[in-house]
Amino acid sequence: MKRDRTTWFGQRSFCFGFTQHCITLALASFLLCIGRDTIVAKEAIQNAGQAKNLTETLRHEGVERTYHIHLPPGFSKDKPAPLVFALHGGGGEGRRFDQSTTQGTLTAAADKRGVVLVFPEGINKQWCDGRTAMLKTKKTYDDVGFISEIIDTMVKNYNIDPTRVYATGISNGGFMSVRLAMDLSEKIAAVAPVTAQIPKALKDKTPKLPISIMIVNGTKDPLVPFGGGHIGLFRSGRSRGEILSTASTVDHFRRHNGCGKTADKSKLQDKNPDDGTNVEIEKYTDGKDGTEVVLVKVIGGGHTWPSGKQYLSPRLVGTVCRDINASEMILNFFLRHSRKEHSVRYLPINRRSRPRRYAVPRQGAQQTDSRHAREVPAAQEISSYFLRTCSRLDFTAFRLGRNSASYSLS
Repeated sequence: MKRDRTTWFGQRSFCFGFTQHCITLALASFLLCIGRDTIVAKEAIQNAGQAKNLTETLRHEGVERTYHIHLPPGFSKDKPAPLVFALHGGGGEGRRFDQSTTQGTLTAAADKRGVVLVFPEGINKQWCDGRTAMLKTKKTYDDVGFISEIIDTMVKNYNIDPTRVYATGISNGGFMSVRLAMDLSEKIAAVAPVTAQIPKALKDKTPKLPISIMIVNGTKDPLVPFGGGHIGLFRSGRSRGEILSTASTVDHFRRHNGCGKTADKSKLQDKNPDDGTNVEIEKYTDGKDGTEVVLVKVIGGGHTWPSGKQYLSPRLVGTVCRDINASEMILNFFLRHSRKEHSVRYLPINRRSRPRRYAVPRQGAQQTDSRHAREVPAAQEISSYFLRTCSRLDFTAFRLGRNSASYSLS
C-alpha cells in the first residue's frame, strides 16, 4: 500500500505542536504556582520582622473585658515568650498607655528583648487596687481574676512562658501591680510599680510565694507621697486612700522574701542635670527562690515615668527624670527572674483549639492578609489540573500519531 507522506507529516506536526502547547501551559501554571509561593514567602519574612498589635476581649464575671496585645518582631508561637502586663493609671487607657505615659519607650524596649506586652483596660478607667476607702461608694470588680484569666488565655493561645509573667504600671496601675504581687504570686514572677506603694488596707497581707519587686518612686511626687500617708488629687484635699511609705513597702517585701537586711546602694550618673533629678539604687538580694527587692529612688522626681512623657505641667505632677530609661530598667529586672515550675497554675496549651476571642484590631494594628493563603492552594490545584490533563492529552496524541503512522506505513 502506498503511503501518503503529506498526510503522515501533517499528522505528526499536529501531534508535536499540540503536545508542545500543552507542555507550555503546564510550565506556565507551574511557574505561576512558584511565583505565588515566592510572594507568600517574601511577605511571611517581612511580617515576621514587624511588631503586631491586636485587641481582644473576654467575658469575666458576666462583663466583657478588653485588653491590647503587642507582639514583638519575630514573635513565634513555637517559642515560649515572656509576658509583661502594663497597667494604666487612674483615668487612663490601656490602648494609650505606651505613648501617653512611657512615650513609646516600653514597646521599644520590649521589641529589643522579644517581650510580649499586654495593656488591659480597667473598668471606668480605674483598677480595684485594694484602696477600699476610695472605692466605698463605687462598684468593685474582680480585676485580679481578670488578669489571671488573661494569663491563662495568653499561655494557651500564644504559648507564653508561664514562668515568666510580670506586671508593671503607674499610679493606680502601680498599686494594682502591688495587689497582683499579693494575690497572684503563684502566676506572676515579679512586679515593678511606678509611683506606688502598698495601700494601708493591704498592710497585713503577704504573697503566697516569694516574688521579686522593683519600686520606682519620685521623692517629690505631689500626688503619691514618697513618705506615705493620704493620696491627694492636685491638692484638692480629698483623700484617695492611705498608703504605707516607700521604705515600709520595701521592708515588707524584703522580709517576706527573706532578703538580707543590708542594701547594696549605688548612685547613678546624673546624665541630664537640667531635669533637676538624680537616681539612687537600693538592692536587697539573696531572697528565697532567687528573689530580690530593688528601690529606684528618683530624687526630685514626680508622679511620672522616667524617660516617659511630661503628660501634665510639672506644677501638677512633678518633673520627668531623664537620667534613666525606666522601661529598659524594668524589663531587664524582670528577665532576671522566673517563677519556679511547681508553683505555676495555668491551662494546658492546646494549639489545635480555636482561641476564645473576638479579634478587634486596634487602630494602626497590622492585619494578616489571607488572600494569598487562598491563592496558593488554588494555583497549585490549577497547576496539578493542567499537568494531569496535558499528560493525558500528550499520551493520546502520541497514540494518534503512532496509529496514523502505522496506517500510512502499512
